[in-house]
Amino acid sequence: METTQKIAILSDIHGNFPALEACLKRIERERCQEIFVLGDSIGIGPYVNETLDRLLSRKDIVLLLGNHEHQLIHGIQSELRTMSRGELHHHRWVKQVIKPEYLAKLKNINMQETRSFGETTVRMQHYAYMAQGKFHSALKDPTAEALDSLFSVSHAELVLYGHSHCKSDVYSTRSNTRYLNPGALGTSGQGIAHYLILQFSKAGYAVHWESVSYDLALVLQEMEIREVPDREFLRKIFFE
Repeated sequence: METTQKIAILSDIHGNFPALEACLKRIERERCQEIFVLGDSIGIGPYVNETLDRLLSRKDIVLLLGNHEHQLIHGIQSELRTMSRGELHHHRWVKQVIKPEYLAKLKNINMQETRSFGETTVRMQHYAYMAQGKFHSALKDPTAEALDSLFSVSHAELVLYGHSHCKSDVYSTRSNTRYLNPGALGTSGQGIAHYLILQFSKAGYAVHWESVSYDLALVLQEMEIREVPDREFLRKIFFE
């Protein structure tokens, strides 16, 4: 397969800077032209500013908004009834520690990106969202029919999304669309970060499911040092 372009797809970093750094080092060996980050770069993990500093400073990274960034920018008033006390405290902590200049930059980030690579049209977004920008809940069973209904795609051969933290590869014969979720980079547990490498050529594309290990103990230790709100619950749900 004669490659015309190679890209990396990351999603749901969730403030896990060691996982991000391990992933970027591995991607450098692949010589990708661009790296697309499908949202939820912050929240849950302790490294809010370190993560955003790396993502916002590199010209080869295209960053998209996820629900955590959207909540940070637009507030959580519509979600207060469904939030636990721990979630509320954690959200307020993120808003307190984020550098103002990073918050300002996030306000200029898009929620969706559509690109053509060779003959393949690709749509990238954190997840399907409603008119007011609020994201739908993640599907537990991402079937072709459900994904077609949720994303309503009519012009893209590939749809890349995150949000559910679970790797998924679903093809819809009705819409001729392939839906790919790389899985969570920063919250998959057991010190393993997941991501995708896509190679495009005039003949089509190839998908490579990738993973890299990182120091999870360092992340958990830093959550204690920084006294991340709701950290015991977050550790049990996302890192065990």
